[in-house]
Amino acid sequence: PISNLVFNNPGNTADYKSVEFALNKRFSHRWGMVASVINTWTSEFGTSYFGTGNGNNIAGGSLFGGLANNSGIPITPNGLQDKSEFSTWNFKISGTFEPGYGIRLTPVFKSQQGYPYARVFAANAGGISQNFITESITAHRLETVKQFDIRADKRFKLTNRLSLNVLVDVFNVLNANTELNIRATTGTLTISETGSVIPQLGTPTTILPPRIARLSARLSW
Repeated sequence: PISNLVFNNPGNTADYKSVEFALNKRFSHRWGMVASVINTWTSEFGTSYFGTGNGNNIAGGSLFGGLANNSGIPITPNGLQDKSEFSTWNFKISGTFEPGYGIRLTPVFKSQQGYPYARVFAANAGGISQNFITESITAHRLETVKQFDIRADKRFKLTNRLSLNVLVDVFNVLNANTELNIRATTGTLTISETGSVIPQLGTPTTILPPRIARLSARLSW
């Protein structure tokens, strides 16, 4: 029978340190608010963030994958990668406001710094594929994601025990089209609609969904 031995690479550790500040205004005089900002310092053997492409075989490998095709460790000396050192911040503020007539408004604003990425290329030899990054992981960053959502809630009292809430949600009110995932690999890309051939580095694969409105209801008793 086959016996598999799984073990951690010596020294292949990761550290994450965060500092968070929060402000909470309790609901009074028809309004309340919560705000927070957090900064995270990352130190890890990783090169792929938000779908930007794997820079080597340390990150994202399969435990039981074939060594040549899907390794969790470098398969050549050139594949060795130092730790990725970077920081990111997140900010969020939300509130509740009741102007009267049973209406409640809940706006939410979120902002997140984009993750870093570096140009990646793949080398193939003898059926073995090895990924490499050509520059520091902090050479580029994705765009800062900013999104504003809001909810309006109107309550209708039907009986002493029965009430109906009508809710209107609008997501991405400002209709931002921020790039969430991009290609970090070296090479070219053919545009299917026009046949044009362009460099694929930095081209988006996913963007923030467009403005969406949703109408719903909740019956309580």
